[in-house]
Amino acid sequence: MKKSLILICIFYSTALVVKSGNICTGDSTLKNNRRIVNIEEMQSAPFGAIAQLYRTKVLTKVLGTVSFVNDSFLLGSAHYIQAKKLINKITLKRKNETDKTIEVTFKKDEFEIIPNINHNVIRFDFTVIKVKNIRKLQEFFKGSFNLATYNSLESLPIDSVHLTGYPYDDSLSRLIEKASNFSTLKVGSDKEIIGYPMFSCSGDSGAPLWVKYNDKYYLIGVHHGGNEGNLDFTRLQYNVASVISDTSLGWILKQ
Repeated sequence: MKKSLILICIFYSTALVVKSGNICTGDSTLKNNRRIVNIEEMQSAPFGAIAQLYRTKVLTKVLGTVSFVNDSFLLGSAHYIQAKKLINKITLKRKNETDKTIEVTFKKDEFEIIPNINHNVIRFDFTVIKVKNIRKLQEFFKGSFNLATYNSLESLPIDSVHLTGYPYDDSLSRLIEKASNFSTLKVGSDKEIIGYPMFSCSGDSGAPLWVKYNDKYYLIGVHHGGNEGNLDFTRLQYNVASVISDTSLGWILKQ
């Protein structure tokens, strides 16, 4: 009897999905500016290139949001990757055209997680995830993002900037979009951080900060979250991302 109870407990613990406590940041008056991405929109880029990321060690945990980039690799945050050597499985989830949650899983020998070694709180908060079977990613996602530095786009006629992720405050784990005028973006003094007036929550970590130009979708930053007291953004109550700069773009493409 004792052995069967132990086996039941082990099975339950490995099946449990852990979601960390929810923390929301930014101007709370912007909370109602968010919108739920509809199922039709999720069947093509840009929304079809975004997924919820889970990792399994002993337990399975929701890490946040991740993007499919250049039709070949995943890009997310460094801060949600801890003890990467203990991660034995990653799973991606999104909704298909029938509103059913679909998923794809990669075991330990099928993927490589590469956090930026220069990650320091907000700066260089990037993780590249490569998988051996790229075709599995291409079949799972509907489109992908292009990468572009903010500097290469800032003078172009772009109206809006978007942040799209899976915030924990949505109990149904739906894809939520936030948007603002492109002109509201503010680059930090060290040129590696970018801020924006949006309301976000835990789970949005790793979400793409993106723009549309000439019918293409460009990822220009990876969402970190709150501004961590950075003086460039505290007065404005801005959320922040690690911006795609010349330095970070070079690092991402080398992986």
